Amino acid sequence: MREKAEGVDGTSKEFEYVNFDNAEHIKESEILAIIKRASNICSLSVVNAKGNGKRIRFSGALHDALGNPISVQVVKDGNRLVVGERLPGAEKTYRFSPDEVTNIIYSAVLVFWLTEKFGLDYSDRTSRTFTDIKIVSPADGTSSYAIINMTR
Repeated sequence: MREKAEGVDGTSKEFEYVNFDNAEHIKESEILAIIKRASNICSLSVVNAKGNGKRIRFSGALHDALGNPISVQVVKDGNRLVVGERLPGAEKTYRFSPDEVTNIIYSAVLVFWLTEKFGLDYSDRTSRTFTDIKIVSPADGTSSYAIINMTR
């Protein structure tokens, strides 16, 4: 429906009004379904912001898939990052922040290493998120690990 009305500047303008009776409204159940679907996605975000913004964030689903470890080790395998609680040949361990909700590792050194090793470009952004992730659960019962494709 269109109507004419006087604009702020005193001129006559044509406006289109929305009929809210026929509009599609978002429902609470749809919001919950979207949140649930998003929360089941494994992702790893590398944040490389100036100052104190260097961190790696594991999605809740990824952290859960790894067995909710307190710390992880990382190794580079070609264009993939392998992350797990204990990895053969890995020496350094990275602890998650004590805040259990965030699943964040604050480590400027690790962010720098990832940026250099994988050629991550932050010229137009401060964060890169990777979702091409395969979880491996060894048959021998050792800790699960994630293989993350670091190319885009």
